[in-house]
Amino acid sequence: DAEGKLELRRLVLAHMIHRPCHKGNFPCRSKEGFCTKRFPKAFQEDTAVEGSGYALLRRPNDGTLALLGDGKTVVSNRDVVPYSTFFLKKYRTHTNVEHCASVECIKYIFKYVFKGYDCAVMQLMTKRIGEGVTEEVEIRVVSWVRRMRVVTAPEACYRDCGYRMHRISHAIVRLNIHLPGEKNVYFVEGEVAQALRKSTTRCSQLEGFFELNNKDSAARQYTFLEIPKRYRWDEKKGAWVRRVRMDKILTRMYTVKARFVEKFSLRMLLKYVKGPRSFEDVRTVAGHIYPSFFEACVAFGLSVVEKVWEESLREVCAYNMPRQARQSFAAMISFGAIFDAPRLWDLFKGEMMDRDARRTPEQKQYAALRHIQRILKAVGQDLNAYGIPFEERAQEIESDLAHMDDVEGFEERHVVERMYEELNVGQRTAVDRVLHAVQDSTAASGAHRCFFLQGAGGTGKTYLYNLIIRILRLRSSATIAVAFTGIAATLLIGGTAVHSRFRLPLHLYNDSVSTMKANSEEANAIRNCPLIVWDEACTQKRYALEAVERLLRDIAVGELKTAPFGGHVILLGGDWRQMLPIVEDGTNEDTIGATIRISRLWSLFEVINLNENMRTGPGEQVFGSFLERLGNGELQDKE
Repeated sequence: DAEGKLELRRLVLAHMIHRPCHKGNFPCRSKEGFCTKRFPKAFQEDTAVEGSGYALLRRPNDGTLALLGDGKTVVSNRDVVPYSTFFLKKYRTHTNVEHCASVECIKYIFKYVFKGYDCAVMQLMTKRIGEGVTEEVEIRVVSWVRRMRVVTAPEACYRDCGYRMHRISHAIVRLNIHLPGEKNVYFVEGEVAQALRKSTTRCSQLEGFFELNNKDSAARQYTFLEIPKRYRWDEKKGAWVRRVRMDKILTRMYTVKARFVEKFSLRMLLKYVKGPRSFEDVRTVAGHIYPSFFEACVAFGLSVVEKVWEESLREVCAYNMPRQARQSFAAMISFGAIFDAPRLWDLFKGEMMDRDARRTPEQKQYAALRHIQRILKAVGQDLNAYGIPFEERAQEIESDLAHMDDVEGFEERHVVERMYEELNVGQRTAVDRVLHAVQDSTAASGAHRCFFLQGAGGTGKTYLYNLIIRILRLRSSATIAVAFTGIAATLLIGGTAVHSRFRLPLHLYNDSVSTMKANSEEANAIRNCPLIVWDEACTQKRYALEAVERLLRDIAVGELKTAPFGGHVILLGGDWRQMLPIVEDGTNEDTIGATIRISRLWSLFEVINLNENMRTGPGEQVFGSFLERLGNGELQDKE
């Protein structure tokens, strides 16, 4: 009806509009200047629901515009947040409703069921009132710190009304398995001998299962998984006892990784063999005792190809994300005994491919195979050796160091242009200087390839790093981005910790070397990256820089082996007024001696200074000046 439509229109304009956010400081706007919610959306004539991405809702380009309540903001169909008419009219507030179009969404939602409630740590404070003076005392005793719960309004309402918060329909019994003579022994520190003596007289759940079958003929009609439904495990007696009350029971055996072939095969046999009285009985098939559980598994009809690996991979795909499924598949074919890997790939490739609506099925299949190939290469194996054809495509190499999927390709150029336009003179000089060095391949073995970006907090160092990385992306060139800590690395596109990326030892010394092999996939990826961005370098000890320089020359080829840093362009950054390397029990001289400025490599670096603070707004210059003088050690005692 007309009145209902008018009411819906008013509700949509009041609650379901994503206001234009390209200007101003909006929560949804990223540091790079684009909307993280991807508004405004593209016009769409018809709703399209794809099984591998978000639903593309109908947004007709019919020229319809609307003016919001402020009388200034004009919006269109591109600015409407997805909603449900029923919920919007019922609750009359913002109710975003999306279509869960991929299995990852469902799995992701269910993960939160087991995360528990939110917590907050609060420190108790007390006030003492004296003679006209109020003194606030901070209690520092640990025992005064209480662990508090943050309860949301819906949960509080449910508890006040006495509604059921959760319900358990079945009891879960987990069964531990082990090979002969390899059962787990748990002990208190200092009581190893007593625990070992106790283990010789007490049965494990599996040994108790064998003992039960020796004594109780009625139990021999059940498998190990079926026993808990009729018997319960008595921990004190170390034996299975017949149940008096038949409760609802679900049983499962602990997962065993495929590379442990014997234990994996034992687990499979225990799912089907009824009434075994010993490990030998489990290995007995048709009256013949096989020397291994693996051989018995095959003889039992649990063919490694037809049953075991197929069932295992199906279980992995059902409960894990595509990335974990690919990792499991790679482990199975590299450490297992799969004779028909192509069949398993064809059977489960749909579950092993990422659900990325921006890629074609052929591109998603190539990306999945390439990930599996990288895992196999790390252990000296190859997909082609298992009958799965794979050929590297130079034009489609998706370097892990670049993470091009993080930003949609069609948005990238626009973002880069806007970021570059917003640079001040000093920032633009720095960007141009670094990009010129990357482009000038003739100087790969010469000087002017190493830069140090010096600037206080707020001068835009991280902004510059990410802009350079984005520009090189558009030129199909990957970049390595690292930082001293993992937290700092998260601010960089594709950033990782220095130790992780270059495989550096935890404790570094003057002669420390990386554990990375020159013929590894990681080394090959580094060779193909012309630029290395290294943030928070002031916090890093010089031994790390020197170890990385040795690594880059070791993995370089040809004349680049003699060039500093293997011919790579190096962009370090940091602020010497902030935290320096930590030297345990060291003096000021020891700390300074550990910095990269004392390294023999420091003379190779050209220092680029950033002086304009981009964070200080109107009226904040005084505070910015105060921080600068504080960092320079120029403050007087009275300040």
